[in-house]
Amino acid sequence: MKQLTTIILKPSAVIIVMLLSFGGILGLFEYYDYETKRLMQKSDQAHELVRAWNDLVSSTKDLPIANDLYSARQRWINSIAKFDQDLKRFILSDVARDLMQQDAELKSKIEATSNLWYVIKPRIESVKFGFDEYLSQSDQKTVPGKRSLLHELMYQMEQRGQSMDYVLLFDLTYDIEYMVSSLNRYFIADLSDAIKILDGIVNRKSQRIILVARISAILIFAFTIFFILFSQRALNASTTRLKLLSTQLIQVGEKERKRISHELHDEVGQGLTAAKFSIENTLDLVEKGNITESVNSLNRAVALIQNTISEARKISISLRPAMIDQLGIGPTISWFCREYQKTYAGIAIEQLINIREESVPNELKIVVYRVLQESLTNIAKHSKASHITISLAQHDGRLTFSVEDNGRGFDVPGMSANPTIQNGFGLISMRERVELSSGEFEIYSAEGKGTTISAGWKL
Repeated sequence: MKQLTTIILKPSAVIIVMLLSFGGILGLFEYYDYETKRLMQKSDQAHELVRAWNDLVSSTKDLPIANDLYSARQRWINSIAKFDQDLKRFILSDVARDLMQQDAELKSKIEATSNLWYVIKPRIESVKFGFDEYLSQSDQKTVPGKRSLLHELMYQMEQRGQSMDYVLLFDLTYDIEYMVSSLNRYFIADLSDAIKILDGIVNRKSQRIILVARISAILIFAFTIFFILFSQRALNASTTRLKLLSTQLIQVGEKERKRISHELHDEVGQGLTAAKFSIENTLDLVEKGNITESVNSLNRAVALIQNTISEARKISISLRPAMIDQLGIGPTISWFCREYQKTYAGIAIEQLINIREESVPNELKIVVYRVLQESLTNIAKHSKASHITISLAQHDGRLTFSVEDNGRGFDVPGMSANPTIQNGFGLISMRERVELSSGEFEIYSAEGKGTTISAGWKL
């Protein structure tokens, strides 16, 4: 949850998530639009096949009654070629194969349609051959005007002497009528059934696609609303935390000023005052000629001044230890631990400093020191620990610092949710200090199981 909150609070992350959401919506609708167009294209192909079929039947019926036999024959041959081409395109398309795998009834109808067509094609070739044979013989005769096949058949029936023409015409018209009857009786039934099944599949697919698109749009919209609400909640929580931290920082600053003021007054001020009186007393003794007492008074003044210098140095170190800049973070940690154990002798400290001084950036040294200072102060106040382990190391291009104790521990979520000035703001200030320096801060603790403060930076 913390990582999610951190990501959401970044403007770039918000923009990326929003762009991905809208991109997902557009991609989803593009996919559904593509699928719908494929199905509609297949439906259009099926209806185009029906139109081609109707044109084939119509041109076949026109063969016996058309006055222009050559035009009727050419139209009929073109209709056959177009229907054959449309049927192959319909059966061999990817969409048809996919739908045939999903619907066994559609598969059987399409296969029956294909088989019937290839059974009927030899009859068509026979009719074509007979038609061409008749036309080739008609070209050698003188026929007044244009007559249809039926007219010619009736004429030949009257002219019984021309028996070969009569037989040829009779067979040709019979074959044409039989072919039309066969096509209408068997082939069109299976083709119509296939078209109906295909239309039903297209309708069901379209409705399913529309339903899925609506559900997807609702889910994406709900996710967007959730994302906005969660972002607002995280932002409000962060704002509240920053306000509390600002309040705490102001109070801590005032408390620190008050402490420095008291120390300057009680230690430095009083020491300087005492030294002043001691020097004035020495001057009086010198005027009276009492050399021995004058020397003793000067020695006391020197001691007072030395003590005052020591107190001033302590105040300076508490603000920022100079040895961080002079000696480095390693010696500073060792010095702080020694001073700490002088005050808290019952707490053992183990130091694991496995890093070269030049590997620690200067801007991180004071951050490490402040985290150490705050951690050890919290341990002394709240932990009741008897052992502390301090670790500073470099691993895989990262600087890691941790402070672990065997104290009583605490509830981390509860402390983070309800911090107070006396309890919890030290943890917040450590976290803010580490994160402002582009680091990662973690607290691992549970009641009765001790506490580990961990900070890491990418070098």
